[in-house]
Amino acid sequence: MTWCIPRTPYVHGAHVKGHGTSCSSLIADSFNAAIGTHLSVSAHDERWYMTATDQLYLKNLVEQGFVEVTREAAQPADLVVSNTRYKIYCHSGLIVNWPKPASVIHVSVNGAELAKSLWSNWYFALKPDTHKYFRWGGWV
Repeated sequence: MTWCIPRTPYVHGAHVKGHGTSCSSLIADSFNAAIGTHLSVSAHDERWYMTATDQLYLKNLVEQGFVEVTREAAQPADLVVSNTRYKIYCHSGLIVNWPKPASVIHVSVNGAELAKSLWSNWYFALKPDTHKYFRWGGWV
């Protein structure tokens, strides 16, 4: 939550609380600080998902120890990952409250924020039935 107060601005690839982060950096840095993991974020172009044909974001999560869970099994501290109109999963948030009301910490163009509703961010509002949910493998 401290990434949200004051709101850490969106800066692609940055890892500095209060000064800049991206959605993948926020997830990695939050887990690293909270439970001592050593998650990393792969270097990529800011708009990689527009031309990608492979689900690189999902592969990176699995390679770093996350396992997919069902929507029904999702709980706080899990990740929700959404796709875009390009059908590539490329945006994630950390579930804070689940299932009702669903709230997620994520990074938008406005910066790190607590979305009081999962549907208040357009990434998560698009096709909610296509979201994927992941849990840190050390907790499974």
